Amino acid sequence: MYFSFLGVILILLISFIIGALYLHIFIKIFGGEGNFPSTMTAVAISSTPSFLLGWIPFVNIVGILYGIYIMLIGISILHKVSMGKALGIIVVATLVGIVIGAVIGIVFLPMILKKKL
Repeated sequence: MYFSFLGVILILLISFIIGALYLHIFIKIFGGEGNFPSTMTAVAISSTPSFLLGWIPFVNIVGILYGIYIMLIGISILHKVSMGKALGIIVVATLVGIVIGAVIGIVFLPMILKKKL
């Protein structure tokens, strides 16, 4: 039981770092001036409303939207970009992530469905 809890914590930490690194790539592409720890700070702070409100039905939407707003402000201030550019970073990073996820799903779904249980 303790090992599974530690495994979940480890996976969450790795996911957090990979997600922040992914976002940081787009921040640099859009000309942001901050460093990677600044991106990690923005991601961590903007995730807090979702973690606190995410378990409450319908209220979780407020947490998600507020988290996006905090991320906009954080990227704008910490990376010295305009709010419009920060919004562009978030939108482009999200859309590219959706496309990558769809491609991975299209490639691997046939392999998963062919597997016999």
